[in-house]
Amino acid sequence: SKIKVIYHGSSMEGVESIKPAITLDKPYILFVGSRKGYKNFSTFVLGVFPILNKYLDINAVCVGDDFNDRELNELKQANLVNRFNVIRATDNQLKYLYQHALCFVFPSLYEGFGIPILESMSSDCVPILSNTSSLPEIGGDAALYFDPNRPEEMTFQINRIIEDSELKRILLAKGKLRTTLFSWDKSSNETKSVYRLVC
Repeated sequence: SKIKVIYHGSSMEGVESIKPAITLDKPYILFVGSRKGYKNFSTFVLGVFPILNKYLDINAVCVGDDFNDRELNELKQANLVNRFNVIRATDNQLKYLYQHALCFVFPSLYEGFGIPILESMSSDCVPILSNTSSLPEIGGDAALYFDPNRPEEMTFQINRIIEDSELKRILLAKGKLRTTLFSWDKSSNETKSVYRLVC
């Protein structure tokens, strides 16, 4: 009774989309953010491996720091080094990357909220998410889900989006509707109300 849940918003609303200075001549699966520990990047690699082997015209794009030696070794072992691109994107470039991705995959083992989910939905990009912690609460019925410890489930959900244009259309429409539930104005107003209540 003493807890008030106040959701974050997306900062992508109103951001101008600008193409990044990298070659994006093939469809791609998008990964955004840190790749350390609980972000579960190794499972992402395992999950997209069958997709990239099946569809030779599809790549993966990662937004964040350059790949470290361990990550490069994982990609080399999977023979995927040339199929993965990495970019340190501005907000404008990030919006473009969401808008033109086949889908956004968020394989985290844990998230306190998951702002990239809202960024994805508000940028007309289907989110494919771990079915853990806060992610189903934020993604709702506008996302597809998988067990973050089972890369084959991730592969299955990505493949659904690639092959089922009607499913993708439905999820994009639901995403647009769902983003109306989250805004920084709403977040700040609700926070102000809590302060007034307790002061």
